Amino acid sequence: MLSREEKKVLKRQLNSIQGQITAIDKMIEQDRSAEDIYIQFKAVEGIVDKALYDILDDLFRKNFAQALVKAVEACPGECDDCDRLEILKKQFGMMNLKEVFKHLTNINHSQKNI
Repeated sequence: MLSREEKKVLKRQLNSIQGQITAIDKMIEQDRSAEDIYIQFKAVEGIVDKALYDILDDLFRKNFAQALVKAVEACPGECDDCDRLEILKKQFGMMNLKEVFKHLTNINHSQKNI
């Protein structure tokens, strides 16, 4: 769940993306150069990347940390997942967004099968 501040930031970024898309649409109608249109697309890409890594990365990390704690607490000490959970705990801080999402999905799936 996003906090109020995270929602505010994400909404601001979405509004900015919408503004950039509108500008691209106008540029196309005005027969602007491909270079100008490309620059606008790069601006959209930058805003999307920022939203993805500032907000979603933080959200997925929070959820992954909570799922990891829950999995560790549910582990009786000699389960099949003990070694994997220890490795995930050590690697957590170095994982990129894609890895965090993959492991979060795997842990959530594993917990449903318990």
